[in-house]
Amino acid sequence: MKNENILSGSKTETMDSDFANELIKEWIYWLSYESEEDKAKLEEIKAKKGSKLTDIEKRILSDYQVERKILEALKRYSNKSSKDTNQELMQIFLNNNIEVLIVKKLCLRKINDATRFYENVKTKSLEEISDWLTRAEGTMAPTFRYTRLLLLKDGYKKITDGFTL
Repeated sequence: MKNENILSGSKTETMDSDFANELIKEWIYWLSYESEEDKAKLEEIKAKKGSKLTDIEKRILSDYQVERKILEALKRYSNKSSKDTNQELMQIFLNNNIEVLIVKKLCLRKINDATRFYENVKTKSLEEISDWLTRAEGTMAPTFRYTRLLLLKDGYKKITDGFTL
């Protein structure tokens, strides 16, 4: 994220850092998330010999391997245990839309549930939304996680006068 896309002033660097850390946590969560159906399909694909894989199965396996590499790089980056992690590469990755990954990971029912819940929660007062966000912060349920991201994104847009994640 570039500084010109967020509030100007002395808090810019802190906001950048805090926002980036929260975004890294979300990427780690969603890259780690696998539905039971996806786990079973992946195990089935891994059990096959490479020559027996269909093009779609090869793509699924390739996507999984790329996601695992990115996940490990993000974990090293967030723990700052790797000095050789390329910050420019990480910044490019962080500037990508996490919602694309979430939609890929969630089934349509969970996306619809999260969207309905978001529409309901966002009609509440700012205090009620803040309370809900605080309570939802530790939840691992993907539907609530996605709803939380939608609310935070909506709030971030308001704070930054129209700038998006």
